Amino acid sequence: MFGSHQLYLSLNAREGRYRFLLIFLLVARVSWRICANLGGRPAKPGAVISLTSHPPRFRFALVTLLLLLGQKRPGDRICLTLGEQDRKSLPTSLKLLRILGVKFLYGPDSYGPYLRLSEVSHKFPSSLIVTYDDDTLYSPENLLELIATHQRLPNAILGHRGTELAFDGDLLLPYADWPEIMGEASSSRQVFLTCSAGNLYPPQARRGLLMDLPKAMLHSPRNDDLWYFFTCLFEGIEMRPSFSTNRNPSDWGGSQDLALWRENVAEGNNATFIRNLVEYFDYDGVRLQQAIEAATSVEKKDAEEDVAKEKH
Repeated sequence: MFGSHQLYLSLNAREGRYRFLLIFLLVARVSWRICANLGGRPAKPGAVISLTSHPPRFRFALVTLLLLLGQKRPGDRICLTLGEQDRKSLPTSLKLLRILGVKFLYGPDSYGPYLRLSEVSHKFPSSLIVTYDDDTLYSPENLLELIATHQRLPNAILGHRGTELAFDGDLLLPYADWPEIMGEASSSRQVFLTCSAGNLYPPQARRGLLMDLPKAMLHSPRNDDLWYFFTCLFEGIEMRPSFSTNRNPSDWGGSQDLALWRENVAEGNNATFIRNLVEYFDYDGVRLQQAIEAATSVEKKDAEEDVAKEKH
């Protein structure tokens, strides 16, 4: 019998008339797992799943929420945060998910992608928060693998997909030229995590990310990942990749026409945001590399001290 993962892979590879049938089978399979999850609460540490959406993407968010409800390691809570102006636009199909435990939160419309972390952090300050996109095919093991990595690296922000900053001499290369991380990163401060595959934020690591949201809105209004990266570098917060089978989940067909990816990557807005943040944090290419090198030295020293303690 097809399991969720096999259906996920099949849906990822199919288009056209078979796609609807596969979606139906996947939702049926996930619904079974949701019913099984309702029978008991997950073990510690607790995790709150969070995502945001808006009316043109609600049709994608519905099935993505079902996939997240059907995770092998369920979250304690799933929250969908919307801008206040979208409160009256919520369709009945999404409202019905309240029966399965989905909680709807609302925040300032101007916060855009920051809604995904800001409102949930305020509501659940002591919980792990795991953020996802609203249009992506997440496999059943996604959250399970993030939690497993968190147990090894409890203080780090984690993500299934990341790139590594790249330089040409003293110049920071454009975002499109940053290579994807396929092995151990040279420094946690050089890891740029993207939320598309799932990111985990421990409470102690995310406090500094949300302290100055007006500045975030000013310098990187449509890319929260970039603001979080530069803040982590400045504040000394670790970002680490979670090595897993979930590195590159697929989005729903057509969803990228309505996504921030189109604005930020295809239309080049990331370049503007990076320039803004480099200037705001007073990093040119040289100082950026020096900050990364300094952080790498501290991490290496800390690791050596940990090994020495274990020997004694």
